[in-house]
Amino acid sequence: MRTLRLISTTLLIVVLCLNFTSCSDDNESKKNVIILADDTQRELTFSAKEETKEIKFTSSESWSAYIYYSSENDWITVTPTEGGAGENTISIKVNSNSQYSYRGVTLGIRIPKQETQIYITQEGKEDILYTQNIEVAGTLYELLGTYDMHKLKLTGYLNGTDVATIRKMPLTEIDLSDVNIVGGGTYTVHYIGLGTGEYRGSTSDNVFPSYFFYDKTTIQSVVLPNTITMIDARAFAYCENLSSIVIPNGVTEIGMEAFRECKGLTSITIPNSVTKIGYEAFQACESITSITIPNSVTKIANGAFRFCTNLTSIIIPNSVIDIDDYAFQNCSGLTSIVIGNGIKRLPTYVFGGCTSLSSIIIPANVETIETKAFKDCSALKEIHVKNPLPPTVYDAFSTYSHVVLYVPIGSKEAYQNHSIWGKFSTIIEE
Repeated sequence: MRTLRLISTTLLIVVLCLNFTSCSDDNESKKNVIILADDTQRELTFSAKEETKEIKFTSSESWSAYIYYSSENDWITVTPTEGGAGENTISIKVNSNSQYSYRGVTLGIRIPKQETQIYITQEGKEDILYTQNIEVAGTLYELLGTYDMHKLKLTGYLNGTDVATIRKMPLTEIDLSDVNIVGGGTYTVHYIGLGTGEYRGSTSDNVFPSYFFYDKTTIQSVVLPNTITMIDARAFAYCENLSSIVIPNGVTEIGMEAFRECKGLTSITIPNSVTKIGYEAFQACESITSITIPNSVTKIANGAFRFCTNLTSIIIPNSVIDIDDYAFQNCSGLTSIVIGNGIKRLPTYVFGGCTSLSSIIIPANVETIETKAFKDCSALKEIHVKNPLPPTVYDAFSTYSHVVLYVPIGSKEAYQNHSIWGKFSTIIEE
């Protein structure tokens, strides 16, 4: 019995000690506290303008305040930076933000054993469309006095000197519809490709210049001048975020690699004035799903649409009489192709690697099909040839055993006896 009482007494003492310790810890934690007057003050947002806000709080003892990485944040001022116990107010002042991007810091209020953090953000300046008329070509920088432009509409006259100015701007959109491009002035562009180098250019009347927006990854939207007749080489090459382009009526030629690897473009309208689509003009525009080739086009150059992997259908109008090698090579999403009646020759690799293409109609006017024109078209199941005389064909196809060849009525024997066409195991007249 005495042993039981001893155990009970010992347990009571332990419990009392634990309670005393717990109370001591609670009292200690209550001594070291910072209590914000309003919990929403843990995150403060300032406008882009100069502005001051206050933080009210209660502290259990002396405190200090500081900005993390203060050496990099001279745009923000905190006063006072220290104080005593009781109710306190800190004033936070921010300078106006001349940049378009937001900026932020963390404010720490510290006492022994505790720190409260306040997250402070200031918005960037308003991203407005700025309009400027250029009465004298070559004077754009003198008129603006800055390169810090995101959205710009220009009117008047523009030359190579102005191109150099525009290339230095972090533009996201530009409207040049009322601009006249004139000869004069120079600009320099560092380029990449098969090698690296420097392109030194100048402008010509009514020609959208070579390398104008070359590799400008900020640009998203462009309206071209209404007066231009040509988009010159690499004008928009590697503009990976370009998603909108307005090409005016009056443009007759889209130059070499003009839109190469513009991976943000999903569609493009080619005006009914264009007669030539240049070498690799739209190569690797991998997001384009549709494109309309107008019936004004007569030539599609080498590799013009190569690696447009999301392009699903294409209509080559009857006006096209010349189509070059590799024009649609590796357009792996193509499921539908209409070849116009103006084509007499299907060149090397013209549709090679179009792995989603299951059926193709080759019109009656096609006389020659070059080597590997349909190489690696692995989904191809049907070929409809409309010429009663077997076209001259080289090693154009990758497989013959699983593809049905349809030929005009009365021409089956001619195709069967042909050294290449005769390789198809199934030939049906229609």
